[in-house]
Amino acid sequence: MEYKVSDTVILKKQHPCVNKTNVFYILSIDGEVRLKCSGCGGIVLLKRSAFEKSIKNIKK
Repeated sequence: MEYKVSDTVILKKQHPCVNKTNVFYILSIDGEVRLKCSGCGGIVLLKRSAFEKSIKNIKK
């Protein structure tokens, strides 16, 4: 799958915040992928391999 910084991704699991959303914005891509929750604005770090396995859909 092709993805880049500022794309919106839908992950398989929800973020455990109040809004329970699974929509995230990609902030940076290195060895780890930094994501921002669209519900609460919290930052999540995932290893690149775990991130690629957890992607459900990409919105550009």
